[in-house]
Amino acid sequence: MSRWNPFSQQGTRFKHYSEGKSKKEKELATMSTSQVKSFNAPDETRTPPKANMEIVKFGDMSIVRMICEPGWRWSEHMRPIAGTQSCQGTHFTYIISGHFRTVMDDGTVDDLGPGDIAITPPGHDAMVVGDEPCILFDFQGASRNV
Repeated sequence: MSRWNPFSQQGTRFKHYSEGKSKKEKELATMSTSQVKSFNAPDETRTPPKANMEIVKFGDMSIVRMICEPGWRWSEHMRPIAGTQSCQGTHFTYIISGHFRTVMDDGTVDDLGPGDIAITPPGHDAMVVGDEPCILFDFQGASRNV
């Protein structure tokens, strides 16, 4: 019987943990290489009104660096693109600089500033507060269990 080698170069490390797991869990468990990417070369860039979004993807997960100009508001600048009354995405967000406000459909308000981390479920509006841009990271896919 061979011993499990955590430093195996054969792409099978963690194999013994995959029994009874889904295909997706097995794919993640048998990943044998690390990945490094940079916002200096994002996989995708979007430029909705009054904002810039740089997206770096890792499988079904991604991280978005979003820079929102003062005056940016989801209901004004994104609603026409999304076609929904309020944002229906779930967001796991970290604020780098500036100030951001979310208003849930039920009226709950969260004000976020530098260093704040928030999970925001579907059914909200969002806006920049103040007269400086808001720079944030939104971790897509990391919030899939919310």
